[in-house]
Amino acid sequence: MRPQSSGRSAAGALLAERQMKSVIDGSRGLLLLVNLNRDLLLSLGSVALALAAAALLSPAPQPW
Repeated sequence: MRPQSSGRSAAGALLAERQMKSVIDGSRGLLLLVNLNRDLLLSLGSVALALAAAALLSPAPQPW
């Protein structure tokens, strides 16, 4: 095993730090996307529930 020069190890550490930051940023973006989708689904579910309740509460049409 050869010893690495200090410049090479510093560059490797910088690359590893950038990769870790990229992974963290990607994870944050994914979490934000999941939260937005959850909020959207909750909103759509609330609208669907309100429409279903309105349909149940409205009087049934009378046949002529």
